[in-house]
Amino acid sequence: MGQYLVTGRSGSGKSTIAKALQERDYTCFDGDKVSGLARWENLSTGEPAEVDHTGYVDYNKVGWNWSEASLDALLNAYPDMILCGSASNQLGFHGRFDKVFVLVLDETTQSQRILSRTANGYGKDPAMLKQILHDQQTFVAQAIELGAIAIDAKQPLDLIVEDILGRIYENY
Repeated sequence: MGQYLVTGRSGSGKSTIAKALQERDYTCFDGDKVSGLARWENLSTGEPAEVDHTGYVDYNKVGWNWSEASLDALLNAYPDMILCGSASNQLGFHGRFDKVFVLVLDETTQSQRILSRTANGYGKDPAMLKQILHDQQTFVAQAIELGAIAIDAKQPLDLIVEDILGRIYENY
Protein backbone atom coordinates (compact mmCIF):
# COMPACT_ATOMS: atom_id res chain seq x y z
CA MET A 1 0.00 0.00 0.00
CA GLY A 2 2.55 2.66 1.05
CA GLN A 3 2.44 5.84 3.11
CA TYR A 4 -0.03 8.61 2.45
CA LEU A 5 -0.96 12.02 3.84
CA VAL A 6 -4.50 13.44 3.81
CA THR A 7 -4.30 17.12 4.61
CA GLY A 8 -6.16 20.42 4.62
CA ARG A 9 -6.70 23.17 7.10
CA SER A 10 -9.11 23.14 10.02
CA GLY A 11 -12.63 22.03 9.15
CA SER A 12 -11.66 20.28 5.92
CA GLY A 13 -12.53 16.82 7.29
CA LYS A 14 -9.22 15.22 8.25
CA SER A 15 -10.30 13.78 11.62
CA THR A 16 -13.60 12.50 10.22
CA ILE A 17 -11.78 10.80 7.34
CA ALA A 18 -9.24 9.27 9.74
CA LYS A 19 -12.04 7.77 11.80
CA ALA A 20 -13.78 6.40 8.69
CA LEU A 21 -10.55 4.78 7.48
CA GLN A 22 -9.90 3.29 10.92
CA GLU A 23 -13.41 1.82 10.89
CA ARG A 24 -12.48 0.13 7.59
CA ASP A 25 -9.42 -1.38 9.35
CA TYR A 26 -6.81 0.79 7.67
CA THR A 27 -3.77 1.81 9.68
CA CYS A 28 -4.67 5.47 9.85
CA PHE A 29 -3.69 8.18 12.28
CA ASP A 30 -5.27 11.51 13.18
CA GLY A 31 -2.16 13.71 13.29
CA ASP A 32 -3.46 15.74 16.22
CA LYS A 33 -3.71 12.56 18.30
CA VAL A 34 -0.24 11.13 17.63
CA SER A 35 1.74 11.73 20.81
CA GLY A 36 4.80 13.87 20.20
CA LEU A 37 4.10 14.55 16.53
CA ALA A 38 2.98 18.19 16.80
CA ARG A 39 3.34 21.06 19.20
CA TRP A 40 2.96 24.81 19.29
CA GLU A 41 6.34 26.44 18.72
CA ASN A 42 7.68 29.98 18.92
CA LEU A 43 8.81 30.64 15.34
CA SER A 44 11.72 32.81 16.46
CA THR A 45 13.22 30.33 18.90
CA GLY A 46 11.78 26.92 17.99
CA GLU A 47 10.92 26.47 21.65
CA PRO A 48 7.51 25.20 22.81
CA ALA A 49 4.89 27.95 23.08
CA GLU A 50 1.74 28.29 25.16
CA VAL A 51 -1.21 29.11 22.91
CA ASP A 52 -4.90 29.62 23.62
CA HIS A 53 -6.09 27.90 20.46
CA THR A 54 -9.71 28.88 21.17
CA GLY A 55 -8.82 32.52 20.43
CA TYR A 56 -6.87 34.19 17.66
CA VAL A 57 -3.52 32.55 16.92
CA ASP A 58 -0.87 34.76 15.34
CA TYR A 59 0.86 32.41 12.92
CA ASN A 60 3.53 35.03 12.33
CA LYS A 61 4.75 34.29 15.87
CA VAL A 62 3.83 30.64 16.52
CA GLY A 63 3.32 27.51 14.49
CA TRP A 64 1.64 24.13 15.00
CA ASN A 65 4.70 22.20 13.88
CA TRP A 66 5.43 18.55 13.30
CA SER A 67 8.55 17.07 14.82
CA GLU A 68 10.75 15.63 12.08
CA ALA A 69 12.01 12.88 14.40
CA SER A 70 8.48 11.91 15.48
CA LEU A 71 7.19 11.86 11.91
CA ASP A 72 10.14 9.73 10.79
CA ALA A 73 9.55 7.33 13.71
CA LEU A 74 5.89 6.98 12.73
CA LEU A 75 6.78 6.36 9.09
CA ASN A 76 9.47 3.83 10.03
CA ALA A 77 7.08 1.97 12.33
CA TYR A 78 4.23 1.76 9.79
CA PRO A 79 5.31 1.07 6.20
CA ASP A 80 1.63 0.92 5.18
CA MET A 81 -0.30 3.80 6.70
CA ILE A 82 -2.34 6.93 6.19
CA LEU A 83 -1.77 10.09 8.22
CA CYS A 84 -4.63 12.60 8.33
CA GLY A 85 -3.27 15.88 9.59
CA SER A 86 -1.92 19.33 9.04
CA ALA A 87 0.89 21.41 10.46
CA SER A 88 2.40 24.81 9.84
CA ASN A 89 5.65 23.22 8.61
CA GLN A 90 4.20 20.22 6.77
CA LEU A 91 4.94 21.29 3.20
CA GLY A 92 8.57 20.39 3.84
CA PHE A 93 7.55 16.82 4.68
CA HIS A 94 5.40 16.02 1.64
CA GLY A 95 8.28 14.22 -0.05
CA ARG A 96 8.25 11.55 2.66
CA PHE A 97 4.86 10.26 1.48
CA ASP A 98 4.00 8.19 -1.59
CA LYS A 99 1.07 10.52 -2.28
CA VAL A 100 -0.42 13.56 -0.59
CA PHE A 101 -4.13 14.31 -0.82
CA VAL A 102 -5.30 17.85 -0.10
CA LEU A 103 -8.93 18.39 0.88
CA VAL A 104 -10.62 21.16 -1.09
CA LEU A 105 -13.88 22.81 -0.06
CA ASP A 106 -15.66 26.13 -0.23
CA GLU A 107 -15.57 28.71 2.55
CA THR A 108 -19.23 28.25 3.49
CA THR A 109 -18.87 24.50 4.07
CA GLN A 110 -15.58 24.89 5.93
CA SER A 111 -17.00 27.66 8.12
CA GLN A 112 -20.11 25.60 8.96
CA ARG A 113 -17.96 22.61 9.95
CA ILE A 114 -15.72 24.67 12.21
CA LEU A 115 -18.59 26.49 13.91
CA SER A 116 -20.69 23.36 14.45
CA ARG A 117 -18.05 20.97 15.78
CA THR A 118 -18.01 20.14 19.45
CA ALA A 119 -14.69 18.28 19.79
CA ASN A 120 -12.63 21.49 20.08
CA GLY A 121 -12.95 25.25 19.96
CA TYR A 122 -10.19 25.96 17.45
CA GLY A 123 -11.27 28.39 14.77
CA LYS A 124 -14.47 29.64 16.33
CA ASP A 125 -13.03 33.06 17.15
CA PRO A 126 -14.26 35.31 14.29
CA ALA A 127 -10.79 36.66 13.44
CA MET A 128 -9.31 33.17 13.55
CA LEU A 129 -12.09 31.75 11.36
CA LYS A 130 -11.43 34.45 8.77
CA GLN A 131 -7.71 33.61 8.84
CA ILE A 132 -8.35 29.85 8.48
CA LEU A 133 -10.62 30.37 5.48
CA HIS A 134 -8.01 32.57 3.82
CA ASP A 135 -5.15 30.18 4.66
CA GLN A 136 -7.04 27.17 3.25
CA GLN A 137 -7.01 28.60 -0.26
CA THR A 138 -3.31 29.51 -0.09
CA PHE A 139 -2.42 26.16 1.47
CA VAL A 140 -4.32 24.17 -1.19
CA ALA A 141 -2.51 26.05 -3.97
CA GLN A 142 0.89 25.43 -2.35
CA ALA A 143 0.17 21.74 -1.77
CA ILE A 144 -1.00 21.20 -5.36
CA GLU A 145 2.10 22.99 -6.64
CA LEU A 146 4.15 20.40 -4.70
CA GLY A 147 2.20 17.56 -6.33
CA ALA A 148 -0.68 16.98 -3.91
CA ILE A 149 -3.85 15.49 -5.37
CA ALA A 150 -6.97 17.61 -4.86
CA ILE A 151 -9.91 15.80 -3.22
CA ASP A 152 -13.40 17.33 -3.23
CA ALA A 153 -14.15 17.46 0.50
CA LYS A 154 -17.74 18.64 -0.03
CA GLN A 155 -18.79 15.14 -1.12
CA PRO A 156 -20.44 12.73 1.31
CA LEU A 157 -17.87 11.05 3.57
CA ASP A 158 -18.09 7.62 1.89
CA LEU A 159 -17.36 9.17 -1.50
CA ILE A 160 -14.38 11.11 -0.14
CA VAL A 161 -12.94 7.94 1.39
CA GLU A 162 -13.57 5.95 -1.81
CA ASP A 163 -11.91 8.70 -3.86
CA ILE A 164 -8.78 8.60 -1.67
CA LEU A 165 -8.62 4.80 -1.59
CA GLY A 166 -9.17 4.57 -5.33
CA ARG A 167 -6.22 6.90 -5.91
CA ILE A 168 -4.07 4.91 -3.47
CA TYR A 169 -4.76 1.64 -5.25
CA GLU A 170 -4.89 2.93 -8.84
CA ASN A 171 -1.39 1.60 -9.61
CA TYR A 172 -1.93 -1.83 -8.08
